Amino acid sequence: MRNQDNRKKKLATWQKLWSYLDDYKQILIIDCNHMSATLLQEVREVLRPFNAVLLIDKNTMIKAGIRKKMERPKKGDKDYKTRQRSYRPIPELEKLIELCSGNVGLIFCKDRLFEIKNKLKNFREMKKSRVGYIAPHDFVVHPGPVNTRHSYTTLFDDLKIPIVKEETEIVRKGKRINSKQHAYLENLMSYPFTCKLSIPYAYDNGFVYDASVLDIGKKGVIEQLRKAANELTAISLHIGYLHALAIRQSISFAFRNMVAFALATDYDFEQSLPIKEKIRKIELAKQEAEEVEERKRQETERQMEEELFIGMDLFGDYDEY
Repeated sequence: MRNQDNRKKKLATWQKLWSYLDDYKQILIIDCNHMSATLLQEVREVLRPFNAVLLIDKNTMIKAGIRKKMERPKKGDKDYKTRQRSYRPIPELEKLIELCSGNVGLIFCKDRLFEIKNKLKNFREMKKSRVGYIAPHDFVVHPGPVNTRHSYTTLFDDLKIPIVKEETEIVRKGKRINSKQHAYLENLMSYPFTCKLSIPYAYDNGFVYDASVLDIGKKGVIEQLRKAANELTAISLHIGYLHALAIRQSISFAFRNMVAFALATDYDFEQSLPIKEKIRKIELAKQEAEEVEERKRQETERQMEEELFIGMDLFGDYDEY
């Protein structure tokens, strides 16, 4: 009887998973380590306006359900007719199986991944210390007074902590807490650890990428696309292979070469005439400016000669003396 109940429960979980895989093409993978049922319920409430759902179960159950979904129905199966109608090969789900390790949850979304991740990134929970508990982050004691009783000062000696001298690490992220560390942490703080909801990966129509990509934003995406387009254009021009992105630059370079040829020879074409006319006007203006400058210089020299002549005439010729 118990085995039958387990089979029914497993089949119900699989059917829910299969319906989600058919209806949703985008999935956020969340790390459920250190997450309480209360926090996960709050996550479900946040997801409702986005028409997204959260599925949490044993990773072995999820993996088995995905593999069953990928498996072609056989005539001997009890649900052959039901699965045969909706079956289609989905080899890309193999990538999703690789991500289902440890305590994970799947958030099935239809769109707006960026907004959902922004809503969930501030979810955090205070955690107490327990013996055997895996530390979610480093815990460091800084120099200064600590809130502990005199009877607990021997813990500092046991943990080899120099009291009020230097910054000391009590426990490292990912390590299990032993009894001595637990006693010190419990005495020092009621809730020494802060656990944040972590979203390490995103799955989108068979593509898996780091969820940190969703933090870039629209401006960042546009900037990255512009940078990639510029690099591709530069490569295309350098190797001489014409690409759609480099057409504008290629036409511009060719036009400049034709104009340079027209300026160096008597050959003209319609587009070069305005440029030649503009260059001619510039040269004329430059020539006129040079002529004006030359006239000013000559006028200045003439005035200096006249002043010198007037001075010599006022005092007479030196030969008379």
